[in-house]
Amino acid sequence: MNWDSFCQAANDANAINWSPSKSKWSPADGRDIKNSLYCKYTGQNNLPDLRGVFLRGLNEFDLRSQQPVSSNQADPDNIRKSGSYQTDEFKIHTHTIKVKYPQGPNGADYSAWWSGDNSGFSNAPVQNAGGSETRPKNIAVYYYIKIN
Repeated sequence: MNWDSFCQAANDANAINWSPSKSKWSPADGRDIKNSLYCKYTGQNNLPDLRGVFLRGLNEFDLRSQQPVSSNQADPDNIRKSGSYQTDEFKIHTHTIKVKYPQGPNGADYSAWWSGDNSGFSNAPVQNAGGSETRPKNIAVYYYIKIN
């Protein structure tokens, strides 16, 4: 929904003439929200800017919960706070490629200068690069689902 449709659906008459102290809702576009209850309770003067990024649920919502997050889903940066930004990254990995040793002009054999084996091919490692996972740029958020 566009902003005007959302304001109507949310029955937030103050949102059309947006004010951080009067409006019930705000777009998550990084705007200043001083004088709002959100600011009062979170200590954050600006909303997260969620434009163009993926959302990622935090590992823990309720510290009293006995339901741990699955290691398949857990954010390895376990100490993140709601609204914190995380850059994109590739999970660390290694490639090995097969390369043929160089041939000179007119088929001259340069294998003596090549550190490969005598079959004419050698494993050539590629430098490791990356971090602990492959991920898109994302923002940490809390997800809640109403069940009753």
